[in-house]
Amino acid sequence: MQSSCNTELHVTLNNFTDCLYLLDERFNQLHTLRVYTVNHNFIHVIISNKDKLPNLKHFSLNHGFDTYLYDKLIVPLLQRMINLEELNLYLIISHKQTIVDGIDLKKNILNYMSQLKKFSFSISSEVHLGNEINLPSNDDIQNTFKDFKDNEIISYVDNFPMSNKIGCRMYSYPYRWTNQAFPNVKKLRLENEQPQKKKNHGDSSITTYFHLTELHLLFAHDDYIEEFLTDSKTYLPNTVDLIVEYKAIQRLTENFTRSTTQINCSKLIRLYLYEDDDQIILDDMEHYFPRAKIFRDS
Repeated sequence: MQSSCNTELHVTLNNFTDCLYLLDERFNQLHTLRVYTVNHNFIHVIISNKDKLPNLKHFSLNHGFDTYLYDKLIVPLLQRMINLEELNLYLIISHKQTIVDGIDLKKNILNYMSQLKKFSFSISSEVHLGNEINLPSNDDIQNTFKDFKDNEIISYVDNFPMSNKIGCRMYSYPYRWTNQAFPNVKKLRLENEQPQKKKNHGDSSITTYFHLTELHLLFAHDDYIEEFLTDSKTYLPNTVDLIVEYKAIQRLTENFTRSTTQINCSKLIRLYLYEDDDQIILDDMEHYFPRAKIFRDS
């Protein structure tokens, strides 16, 4: 397929690997490329083409799934875009030895783009801890952006000692991505065993998940499980599989009698319960989950 005349391309790809195949000599005249991926698959492949992409001026990548190949695939691709003027990145990075911060972005990406005029991003990175003593604070992360004169950067660092890992979320402001609105999210996994510091007890808008199919709350504190199950806080569709600890959902539903959590619980189609012993009695709870197939694992 010869596509040398194409100068602008907006494309939805199965995974990021397809983007690597896309940027070969067939599209060497591309001026603008905006990529949105819809699958978490991120296959490690060897791409022989390492030619520069001098004509590409605008590039956007929205990969809303965990990737462990940031250094091996994403960074080398970006370094080929030597004349880029606008860069937009939405990435979730895992299995990296160090957190992605301003120093990393400047050293591995921005220093290769002397013509860059606009850079917006939302990047989450997570690393597993070894024997580190001096963990980075949010002030440490903010200091790595001191040379980013044209951007206001917002960041926060989360320490998860029970999971032996640390995470960092950073993004340029104003926030330009729509992912936080949750209209298209299908699978959501939350791991935070610490209680919420500020619980919202007043009136607030309801968070809506129109297309959610899987909600994984096995390693979430009761505060977050309650947030998802309470109908005045969260709207769940009729398509959700819930993975949760039995004792947690028993507590939050007040032994399967609480009215404020019953609406969302009645919408579930599968319920996967985890328990350390054999104390799950299905007959006591089936009325509370009338549509759900209930599975238990100890």
